[in-house]
Amino acid sequence: MIAALYRFGTDLAGPWLERHLERRAAAGKEDRARLGERRGEGSIPRPPGRLLWLHGASVGETQSLLPLIAALRQRMPALQLLVTCGTVAAAKLLETTLPAGAIQQYLPLDRRAWGERFLDHWQPDAGVIADSELWPNLLLAAKQRRMPLALVNARLSERSFRRWRWLPDFANELLTTFAVIAAIDETQRDRFAALGAARAVAVGNLKAAAPLLGCDEIELARFRAACTGRRVILLASSHAPEERLLALALAPHDTRADAPLLLLAPRHPARAEEIAAVLHRTVTAAGEVPRRSHGALPGRRNPFYLADSMGEMGLWFRLADIVIMGGALIDKGGHNPIEPALVGRPILTGPHIGNFADLYRRLEAAGGCRILPDATELAATAAALVGDEEARTELGRAAQRFAQDEARVLDRTLVALAPIMNALDEAKVRDAST
Repeated sequence: MIAALYRFGTDLAGPWLERHLERRAAAGKEDRARLGERRGEGSIPRPPGRLLWLHGASVGETQSLLPLIAALRQRMPALQLLVTCGTVAAAKLLETTLPAGAIQQYLPLDRRAWGERFLDHWQPDAGVIADSELWPNLLLAAKQRRMPLALVNARLSERSFRRWRWLPDFANELLTTFAVIAAIDETQRDRFAALGAARAVAVGNLKAAAPLLGCDEIELARFRAACTGRRVILLASSHAPEERLLALALAPHDTRADAPLLLLAPRHPARAEEIAAVLHRTVTAAGEVPRRSHGALPGRRNPFYLADSMGEMGLWFRLADIVIMGGALIDKGGHNPIEPALVGRPILTGPHIGNFADLYRRLEAAGGCRILPDATELAATAAALVGDEEARTELGRAAQRFAQDEARVLDRTLVALAPIMNALDEAKVRDAST
């Protein structure tokens, strides 16, 4: 019943979705030259042979797929790969990171005619979707075609889980389209199981299998020279009002001449102007806040620096002495700590870590992070660590050991994907017989 209503509503929404795409293109959020792909129109012909479709919505999800894509290409060199995403930033990432021969396209919006057009054109032999992309029309169309699907790096936020529990039959109908659900941890596995995915398994987070984030060593040297004599506390992937909360909480601890620099790398760099204005209004010593997008370096007297750029988290993690992961002082569910852990940085975070609760608890038990109840405790702990090199080093090394151990997630994911691999082998046999 719910599925039918959803189909009917999205069928009627065609004109609105067209205008939606146009508005997004005008705002730079869509590639106007490729809007046809968002309606399911393939921009190039389907290549012959077996085709595996992989999807990651935005940059984070597509990055998590890259190690898996490399492993699949190594195991099946002749396998054709179609990799879709939903954002311009993710498309740009894929253009520079996909192996030779892999095809990159945008995923169509979830209107029945557009999803069916996409599947009719590409005719994938199997599909792998990252994270929690549950698009009903597309999933049900794939089910009608008996296409094997896997959900990897699977997770549901607490909020999404609560919403789906109000629609148990619909959730079950969608989740049973997947032959494989490989969740990031036991908490997430239990959520999927509670919604009807009895065969869901916990394998870990694919981001742990990613190589170290890249870093421009020349830029790192420039920033380290600018920060000589000061420690750097990085607030990574922050959301409003976390910057203000942490800046105010740190202020009483920053009375020394060599007070640490608070490096702010917001989850959405477009918020930089807003953040600078908030700091200027609420923190007396803020002054003008230098910004990466303006080409500035942190000055000796600047208490804050805004890292408002894309694709440079590897630089900021290496520059930092302490990393505070954002999205956890407010109810955003937290953000993944694996990337700073791989760099060997001590990690602090707030209490709202529901999206990665199991991961953070295990990291804390391994001695690689500390979970604090509020901004005041975060600031006090960070200030104490600034003056305790031994404790910082111990936390960072424990975090790195934990992240390196987690990297075995790729092998566990490949084992879980056995039904998908078997389907691709069967497709190879069919191709050979025709």
